Amino acid sequence: MEQLELKGKMRDGIGKGTSRRLRKTGFIPAILYRSKKNLPVIINHKDIMNILKHGVENAIFQFNIEGENRVNSKVMLKEIQLHPLKSGILHVDLMEISMDKEIRVNVPLRIFGESIGIATKEGILNHLVREIEIECLPGLIPEEIKVDISPLDIGDSIHIRDLNVAEGIKILNNPDETLITLTAPTAEAEEEKIKEVEEVGVTEKEEKEKEKEKE
Repeated sequence: MEQLELKGKMRDGIGKGTSRRLRKTGFIPAILYRSKKNLPVIINHKDIMNILKHGVENAIFQFNIEGENRVNSKVMLKEIQLHPLKSGILHVDLMEISMDKEIRVNVPLRIFGESIGIATKEGILNHLVREIEIECLPGLIPEEIKVDISPLDIGDSIHIRDLNVAEGIKILNNPDETLITLTAPTAEAEEEKIKEVEEVGVTEKEEKEKEKEKE
């Protein structure tokens, strides 16, 4: 996983007034959650936006607090509070992690492949679960877990127990939980298909009649 870096400073004051003044000067109030003592800090708005632009789920990055109380930590984004109306960040929660201690995170699922049931029978894919919870060392966290739907035919399903993950990663969801199903096309879908075929037939008939008139 890509290693990023973010700098911060200790925050002197707390409260809405202080936070508002910080934002006007281009800084965002934040909290660094640690096992020993949580620290109120500030970070540059542009710097945190650069982190977010990478779009890496569960990104781990180096967080360095400058000044007398210098702290160098490996952290993850715990929560980001966005402004409800304007574009911008109001507050950030950072979580300090240890690279040799397992943590729990949610990882997105990404499906790939062309299902047999969709290609030949126009089945309907139902993606029931979008992410799963795993436990592993921070350095083993995958950006996503891929699910191949190619073998799926009508009536088939994929469950948690069917997922393949790397060694050292433990899936915490119920093994019997259903992730994806492939069902037969509904009556409405069949009717829509018939309607489309009929419309195409009418269009072709009109075109032929126009060609005859021209002749």
